[in-house]
Amino acid sequence: MFPSLRSGDFVIATRLYISISVNDIILVRHPEYGYIIKRVTQLCLEKGAWLVGDGQRSVSSEQMGWISLDLIDAKVIFSIKRKA
Repeated sequence: MFPSLRSGDFVIATRLYISISVNDIILVRHPEYGYIIKRVTQLCLEKGAWLVGDGQRSVSSEQMGWISLDLIDAKVIFSIKRKA
């Protein structure tokens, strides 16, 4: 998620969210990639969420495909930058 999040940053996330919206940053349990943090760019009730990473080296949306809403583990509500 660089540049929004860097390696070593801390995130505070909640599993008690009411809804997911476009531009939310979420934690997903992906069956192939494990736990990943991505940004929501599209939502579709039938397909789920379309996600992107903010960094160029991120796993692409095309590689992940649509993510079932059941795989969303938490919604990031705050981040703490690591000290340089």
